[in-house]
Amino acid sequence: MLRYESVFDKDLKMKAFIYSGVIALGLSFVGYFSAEKVSSSKQLIEVRGLSERIVKSDLCVITIDVENLGETIDTTQKQLQESVDIILSDLKKLNLNEKDILITSRTCDRNIEDYKDGQKVNVRKFEMTKSLKISTDNIDAPREVESMLSGWLAKNILVRCNYEYKLSDFNKLKKDMMKEAAQNARDCAKSFVGAIDEELGELVYLNQGVISISASDESEASNSWYEQVKSVEKKLRLVVRAGFKKKQRIVGTQGLHWQ
Repeated sequence: MLRYESVFDKDLKMKAFIYSGVIALGLSFVGYFSAEKVSSSKQLIEVRGLSERIVKSDLCVITIDVENLGETIDTTQKQLQESVDIILSDLKKLNLNEKDILITSRTCDRNIEDYKDGQKVNVRKFEMTKSLKISTDNIDAPREVESMLSGWLAKNILVRCNYEYKLSDFNKLKKDMMKEAAQNARDCAKSFVGAIDEELGELVYLNQGVISISASDESEASNSWYEQVKSVEKKLRLVVRAGFKKKQRIVGTQGLHWQ
């Protein structure tokens, strides 16, 4: 039995052949570009450089809030100033200069419930606060201030005291650590390529990570901002990421050399 192939069938076969050829050609290009990317990536050495230091704070900031509550502005302000004068007199024992102390004030008008003749009444009172912000290089100052708290309380002076330790020259420390971390990254890359009998080439990129500050006596997992500012000794950690090229090995008429 004879089988006749129509022009329509031939056209379908021709289109299928063309499509399969295009797909095969496309896949070959995909394979080429993938191999090209992998091949070029093998020439890049990516490493990290670390710099860690434990440094002692050289600056302490102490904040003392003094509060007073009264029924008139004049009376409240007078009593508050008397309390501040007592505190300033005691702080002279720390050998502080006046320029080391910044004083700010704020006043709040409040309506509070009180009892008069056995009845509950609303009374208007004024709440005044003076904040003493002390910056000193005396790292032992917070301990000495805390020893004065009981004496102020005995004189009916209500205060809130807070303090934190800082690094006055943090930017210089950061700059030095960046140099150290970058050098450590280069040394690591040299060791890596040396282990595989290669040579290190030029720097492609160098990225700085975030510098972290934590209390030196606390683990990173449990450390918090509160612990960090309360710690005299601080642990600084800076990581950089770097990418270097490998030198290409060239075999010429004069023997093996690197490019």
